[in-house]
Amino acid sequence: MPRTILLADDSPLARRMGTEYLAELGFEVTGVASSAEAWQALEALDAAGQFPELVLASAALPGELPGGSGIELARRIKAEPRWRATPVLILVGALATVDAFAPADGVLRKPLSPAGLEPWLVRSPQALLVRACRAAARQAFL
Repeated sequence: MPRTILLADDSPLARRMGTEYLAELGFEVTGVASSAEAWQALEALDAAGQFPELVLASAALPGELPGGSGIELARRIKAEPRWRATPVLILVGALATVDAFAPADGVLRKPLSPAGLEPWLVRSPQALLVRACRAAARQAFL
């Protein structure tokens, strides 16, 4: 299975740069422009038996979810048992003030860089274990 990251950012430039950077690191990137598209992408990945190892969501993400922001998307992901263990990072601009972004797992400044991402990408063996457990659980119920 491919190692997938969900990148939710309303800026086409930020999505393109993030997608290219993450692809160079060996990840398959699902890029979306709104919170509603992000939720649909999560559902589609789940239906395909996959899950993202990491979700990166812009703090200012627009969308049809209540609140619509990346923070609201993080809140919904963490409330969903299927994805609760998936790390969610909020993306903020280089000059943005970093306030509390609970329930997200962390905050990264744009543009993406190895220094900010590396601690989260190192955790991917945990994600592999979670993926294996989920796959085994699905097989048990078939």
